[in-house]
Amino acid sequence: MNTTTPHHSPLGVPGTALITGAASGIGLAITHLLVRSGCSSIALCDLNPTALSAAAFSLPPLATYPSFRAVTITVDVSDEASVKAMAQEAVGALGGRIDYAVN
Repeated sequence: MNTTTPHHSPLGVPGTALITGAASGIGLAITHLLVRSGCSSIALCDLNPTALSAAAFSLPPLATYPSFRAVTITVDVSDEASVKAMAQEAVGALGGRIDYAVN
């Protein structure tokens, strides 16, 4: 019997997440997992803004949290100033906190 609901997933979600490399590959796969598991909001971060937009657009149909939202942040993780700006923008966009970070 499956007792998983949008508010009580096996991962302990919902919460907010920041994911780098979220536009493709493993980062996008982890994003999909968190969205399906009830994450309430996600900051998708990547160097490619076009791919980020496409990734964000694909998420609402997968969401199990009723008011799920995604934000996109373009970042160059090899640049310290870009990473600091990403973190500040994500915290602000996600309501002042990040529960999960995937890098």
